[in-house]
Amino acid sequence: MKIFVIDFSKNPSLVEMCRQNGHIVEYEHKDGAAAYKNTKVFMPDIIVVNYAEKPSHGRLTAQKIHQRKMTSPIPIYFIDGQDSENEKIKDFGTPATKQELSALLSSSGDFVVRIGRASLKSRQHSGQRALSGS
Repeated sequence: MKIFVIDFSKNPSLVEMCRQNGHIVEYEHKDGAAAYKNTKVFMPDIIVVNYAEKPSHGRLTAQKIHQRKMTSPIPIYFIDGQDSENEKIKDFGTPATKQELSALLSSSGDFVVRIGRASLKSRQHSGQRALSGS
């Protein structure tokens, strides 16, 4: 599975987690505009955003990526955000913990993409925020 990681934290840690099980990973640690550009070129299956640090930077970058027609169907996972921040991404992303992300990445790639899209559609229609839709 192809994964693009957006992690503006001082000590980026999500890249190595995403590389488990042979996933192909591209990432951006400093520049939201570069992340926007590179997601179009790389066309990942999912996007993972570190939401624990600098949530506004990650959210704005991910929102711009989601607004672009070509990349709007790509599921976006926001990792370890606070509840107040998770509320702000409910229309275009899925909040998750590092543990949930690790479990998802251990699953088949197709499952991860399908669950991300299904969770987003479900929340858009019913207002739910749960990762698994439960």
